[in-house]
Amino acid sequence: DSGAHPQIKERIAITAKLLAKRGTPTYTISIPGKNRLEHTWNAIVLGDWVAYFLAKLHNTNPTKTKIIDEIKRAMR
Repeated sequence: DSGAHPQIKERIAITAKLLAKRGTPTYTISIPGKNRLEHTWNAIVLGDWVAYFLAKLHNTNPTKTKIIDEIKRAMR
């Protein structure tokens, strides 16, 4: 989203870079929403479901979040 906060854009770039190192492709999609709250909520819900089903698809525990910890360290 071109209207995203600079920290969000940075987080997206860091995440894509970390995933690329692991050979994982990334895709950018548009999230619908009539206002910022609705947009944010839709993004959270979509992200949670995508993460859950991808973990299940790959026989992985969906509650493990090593990459999220790595993203947080990179953002410091």
